[in-house]
Amino acid sequence: MRSAVVAVATATLCVMMVHAGVKPQKDFNLQRFAGRWYRVGLAYDSPSFAPYRDKIKASMGFIAALPNGNVNLTMWDATPAGCVVKTYHYEKTPVAGQFTYFSTRHNMVKDITVVDTNYTDYALVLKHKVFHREYTQVALYGRAQRVHNDVIQRFKAFAISRGFPKESILTPPPAGSRTCVRRRRQRGRDPALRPSLGKYKCCKY
Repeated sequence: MRSAVVAVATATLCVMMVHAGVKPQKDFNLQRFAGRWYRVGLAYDSPSFAPYRDKIKASMGFIAALPNGNVNLTMWDATPAGCVVKTYHYEKTPVAGQFTYFSTRHNMVKDITVVDTNYTDYALVLKHKVFHREYTQVALYGRAQRVHNDVIQRFKAFAISRGFPKESILTPPPAGSRTCVRRRRQRGRDPALRPSLGKYKCCKY
């Protein structure tokens, strides 16, 4: 029993050390980071996600920086069943470039770290929940649906360094000509998003 407890404690410490070594973008600037992004890369090895790996497309998101330093993120996913719209509220932390948010899907708080970005082309983001490897993700975002190959290789190398197997590292194709229309029930739901999303009434990928 003692050996089992020691093994669990050691594994937990290793996970904490791995993520402790991840630092956010130096001098992170939230205002420059705000705006439209496309998720063009994803590393995720949750068993429940595996059947959907070959079905996902590049999705679009819009980041609204709030006056208090928090962030509202709206994501549009074009799926065979139509447009799926999701909203997230990220809380700032004392460290610029690091945020937390409550996942209603998994009923837990997760950490978000903007690891690397040049603001104009790409952003590398790590999402994880300490002690729950299943919920860890690495995402690559681009201001356009395609990014330079050297950026993709950097994303893949980072994901591998986080322990992701190669088969779990994806670069989804563009969503093509599908049109993702913001549903009426989302219109005006969050006053902080209205100025940012007004011109994105329809989001054609």
